[in-house]
Formats: sequence, C-alpha cells, structure tokens
Amino acid sequence: MKSPEQFYKDEIASLTSKEKALQRKSNIYVACKLILFCCIIASIWYTVGNRGNVPGFISIAISVILYVAALKADAILNRKIRDLQSRRKVCENELSYFHNDFSPFEDGTEFIDLHHEYSYDLDVFGPDSLFNRINRTVTLKGKENLARKLTDLPSDTDIIFKRQEAIKELVAFPQWRIKFHSNRHIGKELDHLADVIAKPLRKSLFMKDPIPQILSIITVLSLAGWIAGFVSPIIFCALFILQHLVIFFSGKRTDRMMLITDSLYKECSRYMDILKDIQTSDFKSELLSKSRQSLFNDGTGSLKALGHLSQILNLYDMRGNFLLYLLLNGTIMYDIMVSKMFFKWISRYGSHITGWTDKIAEIDALASFGTYVFNNPDNKYGEILDAPSGTIIEASDIVHPFLSGRNGVPNSFALKRSNIAIVTGANMAGKSTFLRTIGVSFILAANGVAVCARRFAFVPISLFSSMRTVDNLSKDTSYFQAELSRLRQMLEHVKSHTYTLVILDEILKGTNSSDKLKGSLLILEELSRHDVSGIIATHDLGITDLENRYPDRFLNYCFEIGLSDTILFSYKISRGVARNMNASHLIEIMLDKI
Repeated sequence: MKSPEQFYKDEIASLTSKEKALQRKSNIYVACKLILFCCIIASIWYTVGNRGNVPGFISIAISVILYVAALKADAILNRKIRDLQSRRKVCENELSYFHNDFSPFEDGTEFIDLHHEYSYDLDVFGPDSLFNRINRTVTLKGKENLARKLTDLPSDTDIIFKRQEAIKELVAFPQWRIKFHSNRHIGKELDHLADVIAKPLRKSLFMKDPIPQILSIITVLSLAGWIAGFVSPIIFCALFILQHLVIFFSGKRTDRMMLITDSLYKECSRYMDILKDIQTSDFKSELLSKSRQSLFNDGTGSLKALGHLSQILNLYDMRGNFLLYLLLNGTIMYDIMVSKMFFKWISRYGSHITGWTDKIAEIDALASFGTYVFNNPDNKYGEILDAPSGTIIEASDIVHPFLSGRNGVPNSFALKRSNIAIVTGANMAGKSTFLRTIGVSFILAANGVAVCARRFAFVPISLFSSMRTVDNLSKDTSYFQAELSRLRQMLEHVKSHTYTLVILDEILKGTNSSDKLKGSLLILEELSRHDVSGIIATHDLGITDLENRYPDRFLNYCFEIGLSDTILFSYKISRGVARNMNASHLIEIMLDKI
C-alpha cells in the first residue's frame, strides 16, 4: 500500500496531466473564438455591402450563436482548469506537511487562551501547534467548530464513537477530501443575514404592501397607452417620477443591503460549491449522513434555496448599470420588487441558515480530522474504557505527535483511578515532553482521532494542566502570583467536575526550594482528596516521599540519564526515583571549556 506522501505525489501528477489536456482544448477554443469573431465582422460587412440581404443576416446569426457557444464552452473549461489547479495546490500543501512545513495552514492563533484548562500548556493553538497540523477547514465556522472540539472535550462515549466512525469514513475518501479542501474560503456573512439585513428590511416602506405592484402595473399600462397614442405622455412621466420618489424615500434601508451584496453573493456561490461536493458524497456514518440529510431535505433544500438567493443577489447587481437602473426603477420600481423577493426568501429560509452553516461546519471540521488521520496511517484509534475499570489511561508505545516519524522515543504507561504519578528526572530528560504526549493524545482520542501509539485506551473525563505560567507586569502580576492563580483555578476545576485528569509540570517554580517543597506537598495532598488522577513532573526529590506515606495514591516514575564525558538520554519512563541530575555536571563541562 502506497504511503500518503506518495499518494499526494501521484495525485499531483494526475491533476497536472489533466490540466495540460484541458489547457490544449482551451487553446483550440481561443482560436475558434478569434475565427468566429472575424466571421461576424465579415458577415456584417457582407450584409451591409449587399443592403441587408437574407443570407447575410443568416450568416451573422449563425456566427454569433457559434461565438457565444464557444465563449460558454471556454468558460466552463476554464472553471475546470481552476478546479484542477486548486486541487493540485491542496496536494502540494500536504507535501509541505510531510516536510514539517505547516505554513500553508492557519494556526488558530486567535484561539490562544492563557486561562484555558489545557490548550495553552499543550500547544493546541499557534505556530507549529496541534491545530496548525490538523486544520484544513474552508469555512470560518468550520475553523471555529474545530477549535471548539479541541478545547471542549466530550465525556459522552456515544459522541466519541460517532466521531470515530465519521473520521474513519472520511479517511477512506481521499479524493473527495481533496476536492472539499480545494473550495474557496468562506466567512460568516450568510449567518449575519437575518440580523444585518432582514430586520431593517422588514421595516422598510411598502415591503408587505401591494402598492408597488399596483403602481408599477398602472405605469406600464400608461406607457403602452402612450405608445398606442391614446394616453398623454405627461401621465407616464408623472408616474415615472412618482416611482423614483417612492424609491428615494424608501431606499435608505435597501441601500444598506447593497453595501454587502457583493460579499454576500460571493459567499453564497462558494457555499453552493461546497454543497455540491457534499451532495455527491455517499456518507454512511451517522454524523455525516444526518448532516447531509438535513442539508438536502426536500422541504428546505439548502442548495436549491441558496441557488434562488444567488439569483436574487445577482438582480441587485444590475443596479450598477445606471441607465438600466433609471429605466427599471421608473417603470416597475425595480429596487422594491427585488427587495420584496429577498424579503420573501428570508421569510421562508431565514430560520434555516444557521442550521445549514452549522452542518457544513461540522463536516468541514471532521474532514480536517480525516486528513490528519490519513496523513498518519500508523496511528491507532483510542479505545474507550468503562469508568469502573480502575484504569484511566493505558498507553503502549506512545509518542508525541509532533515527533512522529522523527526522533520520538515510544513509551508505555498506565495510570489507575485515583493514582497520581510523580515523575522525576534531569533537565532535558523528557519529563515535559512525556506530559504533553499524554495530554495531546488524550485530546485527540476524546475527539475520535487516531493517536500516535500502538495502543491508547482511556476513560473520557475532564482535563486540566498547568505547565506554563505567564506573569503580567502591566497588571502587576508576578510569576508566583500567576502560579497561585493557576493552582486555585485547578482546585476549583476538580471540585466542579466529576473526575479530572490533572497534568502538572514543576509546581511553584516561582519561590525558594524549601518553601517550594512545602507548598508543593500541600497542593498535592489537597489534590489527592478529590476525584482525580494525575501526572506531576518535578525536580524536588522530597515530593517522592509521598509514595511512602500514601502508597495507594502516589507512585514514583522517572526518566533516568547516564553521566560520563557525555550525557546519555534514554527518554524512557520507568518506575522509581531519578538519581542522576545533570545541571551541575553540565556546568562543570561548560567551565572546563571556557
């Protein structure tokens, strides 16, 4: 079976070949258009020279019809070429992923929250983050949905199973995902439609009244009567001016609609492209099939409705032609008529918009997960353990996903219910990386995403970490004060949740050694009184005495190193307390070299 990287390379080759074939066809159409244009000129010249004979007119008509047909065919061909180019770009971006270049993908910096329960500590957002590696969303709501999934973990096993099922299905459709990811990015104009446009529009003049239709009919009849010769032109001119006055006094709210018509039209057409992709799918998993069904319900079909909206918005665009605008508003009150059509559309479909975009966002986020799992075929889906099983986490050969395929050293680890693992080790021995490995893997598994491990079994519970503390001088917050605030947040969290996995890295770094040890012991003893399991990394060997005092609650683990002329790092976790520390050893080596 070919690797994902080779798959993308093959796709690029195939798409490039198809693009070149279509480009050759397009060149033929360009030549045809030029020839047909010359035929039109020649036909006109011939017809004028022969004083408008019938064969000349037939020749002009045939030439124009063929020219328009060539124009349309070439436009369709160019759309296909752009589609192939977009898909090829998606594959090229995925090749960048395999070279650890995540710059083609948005990193979710806007979602960074220093006070979140775990996302800041575990590098969920920001450059080279977990989000940066996963995100392939094409809608703003999809991006928000993906961020929400990574920061609000489900405890309902049914939700996790359904996400797993959906992701597995999407992994099996790589070409569909490439096509889906190639769509143009979409904002949230459509979601703001009801608030920004519909409410002001409902208040605008004549929106529900038949007066505009009646006045337009009378004006058109007066025009016909004028042409027929039995109605004075003064009557038509008066009605023409009257309609413009009505448009002027009722047009302020309509003009507000015009300000965003262009962006709304683009967003609507882009949503239609996405819906066509979803319509061509044959989803079987519950999450995906239900989302698809709700989008194409016969009574409120999103594709048909947005197609109608697109037509209405296109009618607004005709206002750009001043002469046409002047004539149409004077005869049939064009602005009000189109606005009434839009108001009718809002009345029928407005309440469904949020539901449609939510379903698209759900598929969008799950498609990103699907691509991530496809790109990491050695990863394994998490196994959900029964809560009474006595084990919270059981991992075999687990590696941090950021180190997958590089220098990651696999570790096996199990954490029982009510146990707190105290992890000691030298600087750079792997403690913090291991803590983040467990935390990030837990986030992925809880979302139904495959984990970088031979096996990862877990109980869906809440997660809290404290690994990075940030002071804030502008708010007169010291590092130690920030640490206390974070620890208080942790204790409030575990009290308010049924069960919590706690991950801590070096408690109370901002104080002196003896005070730090005493304070750390107080925190851990308090923590042990609640429904938690935890992994605590520390340099304070005094903390490891907790295993002797509370052997049913605390267990010691370590990352040991070998000291000689060089320092040997195994990056392997084992039971016990670390004895070799490297700070003084490294300083001695440094001083010898000065």
